[in-house]
Amino acid sequence: MWIDRSAVVSSGPDDLSCIRRVYPKPVDALAAKHLCSIEVLFQAVGCAQIFFMTVTAARDPSKFIISVIVGSTRQGRFSEKPAKWIFERLQAREAVDARLLDLRDFPMPFFDQPVSPSMPGRAPFTEPTVQKWTRAIGESDAFIIATPEYNYGPPAVLKNAIDWVSPEWNKKPIAFVSWGAANGARGVQQLREISVPLQLHPIRTSVYVPFPLLLEHMQGKEPGAGWAELEGPTKMLLDELTWWTQLLKPARST
Repeated sequence: MWIDRSAVVSSGPDDLSCIRRVYPKPVDALAAKHLCSIEVLFQAVGCAQIFFMTVTAARDPSKFIISVIVGSTRQGRFSEKPAKWIFERLQAREAVDARLLDLRDFPMPFFDQPVSPSMPGRAPFTEPTVQKWTRAIGESDAFIIATPEYNYGPPAVLKNAIDWVSPEWNKKPIAFVSWGAANGARGVQQLREISVPLQLHPIRTSVYVPFPLLLEHMQGKEPGAGWAELEGPTKMLLDELTWWTQLLKPARST
């Protein structure tokens, strides 16, 4: 199931009354035994509106955590479609614990701290959303950033999210899915350069979404057949990313 973020209803993780109002099935039947967090989400299905729950279970140590980062927060964004595309294929890989990090869920202020996040021995940043974001990056073994290109570069909200974190990025592989003018290639090139001082390892293969798919979205249509041509590049990206993830994870502990 995918999320219509424009219709998300705010609710705390312990407030399940909104689910019971519109979803009569007992919540207990949906709960897993070992939960780390519960997020109440919303999805529109035809004319029916259904609440559902996504849960993050305790980490399976036999799996690699690969997080897909949705790199745009603008209204009417296209980002959810390519992020969904890559996320679903990542979920199909048995060795992977696929996670979705949507920057709309991490509304961080612009970085304004007097000390760089890379400074050894610095005190942790106190902003709660920054702490939540830092934990999510620290838990991940690899990343896929799904991003548009704005004026030959990545969105400011994405660059800001990257800048809030430093050691948690180190020695992990990263890949990119992009779209926009030149299919987002110039924005990806900037992100590759940004990755190097963070000790991220940008892999060679990227997925560049064809402009006609973005155009269909801009015209209010649901992008269709064009996704099929991305199957090959997507497999190459995931094969390469998982190979580097398997190589670098044990190396980080030595």
